[in-house]
Amino acid sequence: MQYSSLAALALLGFSAAADSPPSCGSGKSACPSEYPCCSTDGTCGNGYVCLGGCDPRYSNTPGSCVAMPIYNSSETKFNGTEGVAAYADYLGDAQKNPWSYLGNITNADDNSLRVQMYKNSTGSTVYSSYYLWYGKVTVQMKTSGGAGVVSDFILLSNVKDEVDYEFVGYNTSSAQTNYYWQGLEDYHNMVGAAVSSDTENNYHEYVIDWQEDQVQWSIDGSVVRTLKKSDTLNQTTGVYAYPQTPARIEFGLWPGGDSSAEGTSEWAGGKIDWNSGQGANPGYFYVDVQSISVQAYDPPSGVNRTGSKSYIYTSKEGQEKDVAITNDDYILKATDGTGDDLDGPYGHSSSVASSSAASSSSVRSSSSVRSSSASSSAASSSGSSSSVGSSSAASSSAASSSANSSIASSSSLSSSSSSAPTSSSQQVSGTGNNNAASGSASTSRSSSSASSSSASSKSASNGAGRMAIPALVGIIPALMI
Repeated sequence: MQYSSLAALALLGFSAAADSPPSCGSGKSACPSEYPCCSTDGTCGNGYVCLGGCDPRYSNTPGSCVAMPIYNSSETKFNGTEGVAAYADYLGDAQKNPWSYLGNITNADDNSLRVQMYKNSTGSTVYSSYYLWYGKVTVQMKTSGGAGVVSDFILLSNVKDEVDYEFVGYNTSSAQTNYYWQGLEDYHNMVGAAVSSDTENNYHEYVIDWQEDQVQWSIDGSVVRTLKKSDTLNQTTGVYAYPQTPARIEFGLWPGGDSSAEGTSEWAGGKIDWNSGQGANPGYFYVDVQSISVQAYDPPSGVNRTGSKSYIYTSKEGQEKDVAITNDDYILKATDGTGDDLDGPYGHSSSVASSSAASSSSVRSSSSVRSSSASSSAASSSGSSSSVGSSSAASSSAASSSANSSIASSSSLSSSSSSAPTSSSQQVSGTGNNNAASGSASTSRSSSSASSSSASSKSASNGAGRMAIPALVGIIPALMI
């Protein structure tokens, strides 16, 4: 199971005036009104926290989370990094930025999109900005290889319904198919599938065909698994433990073998050898993705429909019956905005967030314990700049405008790879979806214990990769004025 744990993103939505962000989750109080959104790793905040991965079950109200843009059928043929925006540049505008990323990306040798994982990083994730509520998703990709390295292709909802493929790097002749309902861990859900040739050196077609009554996984045109919804009924509760809520598409890789959890490390194949395979040449592990096509299916019959633009949750139960189709806007107008108030209480300009030099990498972890504390400072060497187009002046402006801003940023903080280079070029805005009212955005993975921005490190300046750089707040001394 993959959780998106971005403790750093949670900090994005937390005031500098407090010592630590409130926590949220099962058995805990709902997030307070000033930090109303519950992040995927169980931290309250606003701003970015209210976008992809905002869990309505534990937020102040279901409406605290920003509405989810609806995916329409489309195809994305990646032209390197073109059209994939750094997460700091994404404030919910799915038409402008249909894909975003945390971590590092670059152009592959064949000009496909390469998702990179450097040593001492927590991996990298690419997310769709639109949400799919049943449909067929096809990806052409190469996985990474090597013990301890885990590649994945996933559909993940804000309430942690999940359908996925995972690939453990020590076995590049098979894939693992899996599903979860509301994040409940059941490792009996995993079924392996053989792949005809090496997944690291050959592109293969992986399909998730997600319907109301069944899910099918297919590899290179052959169905390898079918899950019937009828087989997931919990006889005690009468609830189907079946993925049934709008989900984002995500793909990437994470260091499962370097997890502190023994079971996770063993499952992934043990510690990563950074001196062999891709780790030695080109110096990072990677996943290459050529294309993703989406065939969106009709929503469930009888759905509460008042529009055609976005999905919202109408209750905290987080089931299919609790999803409505509306015309609610899904673009934050300010960096402290929420679903209930897109302009935010202080109205900080969205341009401040996207010009921040602070950085947060994607956190990928395994099932119950996918966490990491690796972070890095954005102290790039001379001549390089972050892919977010950062500006410490903009950060200072955000800080001075209000110490209560949830997204005031600092150029001295980031969470990413300690070895990962940054690039001076900015991502080109959106490609891959022709309809403004469609969408998916994704989350990254982690354990219940959030990753921390503790170990700082330097970025190289050779420009081999691009590092996503969202702002961090809540721990910036300059904001404590």
